[in-house]
Amino acid sequence: MTDMWSLKICAWLGFLLLFKP
Repeated sequence: MTDMWSLKICAWLGFLLLFKP
């Protein structure tokens, strides 16, 4: 489980981008 951080970061970035106006 080394790509766990990568997946978390990707999800966070996507969420932030969606939240951004």
